Amino acid sequence: MKCNCYMWAGPSNYQISGYDRLVARLQSAALPIIMSEYGVNIQNPRKFEETSALYSPAMSQVFSGGCAYEFWEGSNAYGLVELVNQEQARSTPAWAVEKSRESALARADDPKKTAEKRQTERGPLSIFHDFVNYKANLDATRGIDMNWEGDVMESEAAERGTVDLSQRQWPWEPENQVPDTVVDWTETEGVVNGRGLLYVM
Repeated sequence: MKCNCYMWAGPSNYQISGYDRLVARLQSAALPIIMSEYGVNIQNPRKFEETSALYSPAMSQVFSGGCAYEFWEGSNAYGLVELVNQEQARSTPAWAVEKSRESALARADDPKKTAEKRQTERGPLSIFHDFVNYKANLDATRGIDMNWEGDVMESEAAERGTVDLSQRQWPWEPENQVPDTVVDWTETEGVVNGRGLLYVM
């Protein structure tokens, strides 16, 4: 399951941000959960202090990690990095391409926005302070001891009685019957060989 979360805004902590309530709401879910988007941009550069909380023992019992939003700079100004000479769709007017390039060059030359510039085979790459902060906070989580004892998710699910742990093998072994299908395989073969249209009901 994925969870987009922009609750941690500016200076905050596990309780003020509401992460504690989010964990409480989701802790009984017996499935992997990833924070698929996080990193509100009301503070620039973004500090990404929520990364430490996300990988803390309190949250890692519920969340399997997360992804900072978003890698490439776009019109919403959430990017961690930006290629100055980004390829544009052919339908993009020339004036819009030039305006986008000028904006990217301005960001690249802004020391408040850009921490480092690199030359790549695809053109100049701006590495924003957001990326540097995110990377530093992510690196800081490497030494966190999760204190997991055995398979926590499985034992908690067993305690709640929500998962049948007696079935350790999947039911689709070769000896089981193959279910009927709505696909007409003769018709499908004809389509593959260029002799007709395929209809699946």
